[in-house]
Amino acid sequence: MVSLKKIIFFNIVLLSLGIAQLESKQCLLVKKDCDVEIDFWGFFKPELFYGQNFTLLNNNNPNDKSFYFRHTNDFFLDLNYGRETYGYSVIQFKSSVRNRAIWGSPTSIAKTLPRRAPFLDAVTEEHEHEFPRLFFWMREAWLKVELGEFLRLGFENNHWFTVGAFPFELGRGIALGSAYAVGPGPLGFYSDAMIDQFAFGLKLSGEFVADVLSYDIYGAILQSKSFSLAETSKPVLKNEIGRRDNPARGFGKDNYVVAARLIWNAFKNDTWGLLTFEPYVMFNQDPEQRVEFFADSSSKLGTYGLAGEYVGKRLEFGFDAAVNMGHQAVFAWDRNQTRVENFQGQVVVVNDNVLMDSTDTTINGKKALHVPKSNAQKVINQSAATASGQKGNADQNGQLIPGGNLPGGLGFITSPLQLQNSEKRFRDRYRNTYHGYMVVGDAAYWIYPTEFQVAITAGIASGDRDPNDEVKDGTYDGFIGLQEVYAGKRVKSVFLLGTVGKVKRPGTAPENPLAAHDFATSTSGFTNLILFGSGCTWKPAWCTTRLVINPNIFAYWEDVPGPKFDPFTAKDLPTQSSPFLGIELNTFISYYPIDSLKCFAIGSVFFPGAHFRDIKGKPLDDAQKRLLERLDRKGLNANLIPNIGDNIAYTINFGMEFAF
Repeated sequence: MVSLKKIIFFNIVLLSLGIAQLESKQCLLVKKDCDVEIDFWGFFKPELFYGQNFTLLNNNNPNDKSFYFRHTNDFFLDLNYGRETYGYSVIQFKSSVRNRAIWGSPTSIAKTLPRRAPFLDAVTEEHEHEFPRLFFWMREAWLKVELGEFLRLGFENNHWFTVGAFPFELGRGIALGSAYAVGPGPLGFYSDAMIDQFAFGLKLSGEFVADVLSYDIYGAILQSKSFSLAETSKPVLKNEIGRRDNPARGFGKDNYVVAARLIWNAFKNDTWGLLTFEPYVMFNQDPEQRVEFFADSSSKLGTYGLAGEYVGKRLEFGFDAAVNMGHQAVFAWDRNQTRVENFQGQVVVVNDNVLMDSTDTTINGKKALHVPKSNAQKVINQSAATASGQKGNADQNGQLIPGGNLPGGLGFITSPLQLQNSEKRFRDRYRNTYHGYMVVGDAAYWIYPTEFQVAITAGIASGDRDPNDEVKDGTYDGFIGLQEVYAGKRVKSVFLLGTVGKVKRPGTAPENPLAAHDFATSTSGFTNLILFGSGCTWKPAWCTTRLVINPNIFAYWEDVPGPKFDPFTAKDLPTQSSPFLGIELNTFISYYPIDSLKCFAIGSVFFPGAHFRDIKGKPLDDAQKRLLERLDRKGLNANLIPNIGDNIAYTINFGMEFAF
């Protein structure tokens, strides 16, 4: 009898050597019917990156450069069962593991989620930790079962059930993509394998009419918050108006997505080619979004659309169009939080949105101390216990707090004082209704079949200013894509729509003091964007080894551009900025010296348009605002303006990929 250790050792050697298929006549497993087929494969990709001005488009910032080496190592294991007995695989299993790191930077491998460390009763800044070891992580793992054989129902057509972590997208992955956990990286660098993990979900798929009409019904859990008493009891809603006495999260606060699509092959033959249409619909519920604070809003997003693809002998084209529906509910919120500050040389915990009104000028107008279980703190907490109006307590902003007259002082403060709400302590509830849309299409034609192809693309994704800049019910007309990393299909973008990140496109700075942000919100990806591009693909027949050259050119505009910015006054102007974002040139070059080895080079140049000249200097955070304030306003030199600029940006990527 063969020992268990020998069987395990044999299988390990089998996988490590990459023996692809266990054919029926060469079956080495202890199975009479030899129904098991195993395929073990992978690739190793070392590469080099360099970029300049790829974040702020500004020569005045000499630090906006990047140079590094990186590798990606993936291993895949495919297992199929049943081909010998049933004529096809009735069970399919796939798993893949990944290792990737920037050389010389062990902190680039993986990081923990942001967390706040407890300090007394205060809210601290978020922090994270790194894992400085080259470990592998599971990228996907799924099992697919044919239901007719599994349930012994004898369906006329095949119907499949898939469970695990696997890729799924609608259309071109704009309305719903597979980017559940997108790998980190700097702006502007192209990568076609940056999705580090696929979402866990379920999928029911099958055929209504063989080779003509099929379907997919998909569901995935994006964030689970109902798996333990600790999660359902977490007091995340204590600052929602009326929830201080009942701050628990509650059951069912899970972020999930469900989607369905039909795939109709209108025709499929050697003469006319293949024409496919894909109508689809999606719904996402995210009960704990963040506008200003964690869980201060929720979203119900629906998207319906239609995609199509045609592939003929020389001509091919496709499109994808979708419309958003649904809304975001922003809760009535008490912005007051307990924070650590320096108060007259002492480290104290304060209420950051409650002030002290006193005859003592040393404390008048300062933030009120947080003294747990004190009468003053009870008054502060009770003032947010219930809504004084239909939508919240915003009418109490800047007002004295009833019952906040404290002749005995507060903490080590002995002077009589009155408590007062800050001008922005309370936020009323409101709703943003979704009305975004997008349309994208492309076409390609082989002028010389298999050797020279030309392609064009065009698209629009609607835009709008950030609706949370105003605390009132409204609509949001910008398109919202879920897990989207679209960078083109027949014409590919590297710089503006690269899957690793995109240049920032700031909008309008909020004027309302109660707005969720102090600075303009920047957008990226396929939203608030109009594009037109063209490219060609050349595979020279004279090359004895495979060579592919693919140059592309794009022109970009914003659908809804923000206002111009004046760096002299550091304010937005009443006139609208130009919608023209700029021109992108890029080239993909691939060379195969042998079948299993690809050498590649990817370069891009971005020429900013009038839009970036109109918003030059606009700050996106406090640090950038301070840089702008330090400028000498007398004889201001436009070449020295910091922050977002209008200079040419470059990126280049070299590497090789060995597949086995």
